[in-house]
Amino acid sequence: MTQWRQSQQSSQRGDTPVGALGAALLAFAPTVTAQSFPASNVTLLEHVPLNAFPSNPSSANDCWGYVSPSGREYALVGLLDAVAVVELTAAGAQIVASIPHQSSNWCDIRTYDTYAYAVNETGGGIDVIDLSGVDAGVATLVNQSTDFGLQPCHHICVDEVSGYLWLASPNINQGRLV
Repeated sequence: MTQWRQSQQSSQRGDTPVGALGAALLAFAPTVTAQSFPASNVTLLEHVPLNAFPSNPSSANDCWGYVSPSGREYALVGLLDAVAVVELTAAGAQIVASIPHQSSNWCDIRTYDTYAYAVNETGGGIDVIDLSGVDAGVATLVNQSTDFGLQPCHHICVDEVSGYLWLASPNINQGRLV
């Protein structure tokens, strides 16, 4: 995982750039340097290699931002076999937690309130991860929902106004409506 920040980003909140997640580009590769990754108006802040994650995954595919109620910023990273929670600060990136899931080349993540929802194309339904203790280093898998026969799913969206969670390309009851 490599954290980048827009060079023109200058507003500060304490030690952390305002909107670091909104302005960050997180790339996944075994090694990345500022010279090896062409960029315009961004600055390499830190690279976290895949082998730094507890499960030592061979790949990663998705990243979603989360800001805790206290204002601390995190990247939720979809790895081959886990969802990793990485805190992002001006001092660098720190891996906070790793929540295992079935091995899949795809793991899509979205948040609502203090929860993260993750789906993958191998199965297991929707992983519900409680992030309410993330500032204390705690992220907990609280449910794996397979309601209505849901197993694999490619993408997940959350309407933050209504609180509805939407699934794209799910395999629910082998394509039949319930």
